[in-house]
Amino acid sequence: MNDAPKKWCIVQQVGGNMIEKNMKKIIGILLIIVLVLCTPASVYHVEAKTLKRTKKITLNKKTSELEIGQRIKLKVKKVKPAKSLKKVKWKSNKPNVAIVSKKGIVKAVGIGTAKITATSVSNKKAKAVCKIKVKSSINEKINKVSIPQNTNVNQGINLNLNNNKSNSTNTKNNQTKQEQNNEDKNEFYNNPNINSINHRGYNNIAPENTLAAFAMSKKLGFSCVETDIAFTSDGVPVCIHDGTVDRTSNGTGIVSEMTFDEIRQLDFGSWKSPNYAGEKIPSFEEFLILCRDLVLHPYIEIKNIDEDSTEQIENLVYLVKKCGMKGKVTWISFNINHLQNVNNFDESARLGYVVSQITDESISQINELKTNSNEVFIDAQYDKVTNENIQQCIDADLPLEVWVVNEVEIILALDPYITGITSDSLVAERILIDNITK
Repeated sequence: MNDAPKKWCIVQQVGGNMIEKNMKKIIGILLIIVLVLCTPASVYHVEAKTLKRTKKITLNKKTSELEIGQRIKLKVKKVKPAKSLKKVKWKSNKPNVAIVSKKGIVKAVGIGTAKITATSVSNKKAKAVCKIKVKSSINEKINKVSIPQNTNVNQGINLNLNNNKSNSTNTKNNQTKQEQNNEDKNEFYNNPNINSINHRGYNNIAPENTLAAFAMSKKLGFSCVETDIAFTSDGVPVCIHDGTVDRTSNGTGIVSEMTFDEIRQLDFGSWKSPNYAGEKIPSFEEFLILCRDLVLHPYIEIKNIDEDSTEQIENLVYLVKKCGMKGKVTWISFNINHLQNVNNFDESARLGYVVSQITDESISQINELKTNSNEVFIDAQYDKVTNENIQQCIDADLPLEVWVVNEVEIILALDPYITGITSDSLVAERILIDNITK
């Protein structure tokens, strides 16, 4: 009985210590309870209501068709319930086809189809989608291509294309018949033993390195077409020979310092003829699609790009694959390092080393790029090829092609070992066949 008061004191002491140790936690809990009790219930009601309000959003467009470089503005058209939407997040499922900004501005950057999704920030289940189809104007360009009267693909030509509107109707039927005759002859003149490469497209008539020039190459019987590649400041490869736009457009500036949008606004046709006013510079992807659709073999000259830019080369190789043209193109360059980079990304790529004059070193350099699955060759300036050079190529088992030949007599006199001839206007395979059958 005498121990009871002592035990009670011990209990009180222990309890006091526990309360003292947990006092901060107890005070914190009490403060939370007080804040909850003192806060008006309407606050929670409004917040909960805001989170649930945005159930559905609708965009101003469900689908849209664009050409590469074009833009559209997407915006939220309807919201259910009304006035519930505060902010949306934009996203493209294929940034290589179409990209979208935070403000809903969509830009077409590649051929294909992309979905642009707008999602409510307050309710991720509230979404709206716009389907973007990006195409090129290739078919339109092909349909516009017409072959002037008296055009002879076996001779160099220099025609005045300032058409007289008064006689345009009279010549239309004749032009149509001529085009049909040329197309009918293509199969007869097809010679797989020699490559007829049209230099920058049919640039004697159409402006060089344009879709119109490339389409005309096909209509006039060429099996291959050559173009030059450069990159814009925002990384889009385009078809242009020079490092500037000054000579072949109505603008001025360095290609690598202009965005694709900027260079696309220029007129690349009027300098050649009023008939081609408004002709746009084609992207590399548009060029590849045209060649695929017309069954043209592209000769891709890597020219105005950074010396050590493997990223740019990788992009070109990727676009070839994307357009279904792997194994159906030829890469050429004066720069052996560019060809080496192509080879690194595609061991099966056909490679041509462009040279002014053939040397032992140039033969050795291109042969080093030979793999078990590719073909390499020398592409030389025709008037500097000697009999000794031809023997060098034969001994090295190295194919030989030449550039740029614009005279029928020279084509007929070329050594039979030469298997490819680049020309501005002459279809070598037709000339050789006509020489035998005439």
